Amino acid sequence: ASVLLVLIARPLLFASLDEAVAAARGVPVRLLGVGFLLLFGVVAAESTQAVGGLLLLGLVAAPAGAAHRLTTRPYLGIALAGAIGVGSMWVGLLVSFYAPDVPPSFAILAAATLAYLASAATTRRSDSGATGRLGVRLFQGAPHVRRSSHRPTGASPFGRRAGRTRPHHP
Repeated sequence: ASVLLVLIARPLLFASLDEAVAAARGVPVRLLGVGFLLLFGVVAAESTQAVGGLLLLGLVAAPAGAAHRLTTRPYLGIALAGAIGVGSMWVGLLVSFYAPDVPPSFAILAAATLAYLASAATTRRSDSGATGRLGVRLFQGAPHVRRSSHRPTGASPFGRRAGRTRPHHP
């Protein structure tokens, strides 16, 4: 599954950022999306047997949400989400080991939730994006695409006249 994800990572990122442009550039967007969902479903189904559904959901959502709040760089976000997830596992297991009354799943999800809350406390959201306390712009919206709407009068977007004729002036 990891090898397949590495193979589709770049086109998947392109299709995730701007589906229309990716499709125009020849990326099979629909096939890529279905393939990724199938891959994610297989991995989630296999790991649910080992860790449980709620723990899996928490370890997918909280680290990804925290990483999203901390950076806009996709590959750095993936690395951060992985590091936060692994760190949450270790912290939760250590808490559960030293406090035997605390269930491991609760401790792991509590650590992941605290990581998300810490990322939320260090960033602030505004209409122009999120900015960290260090002044680094962390979240940017979709890149602004400037499209020209200048067409001759009476021309359709398909290059033919839209049923109107130009007056003839001798």
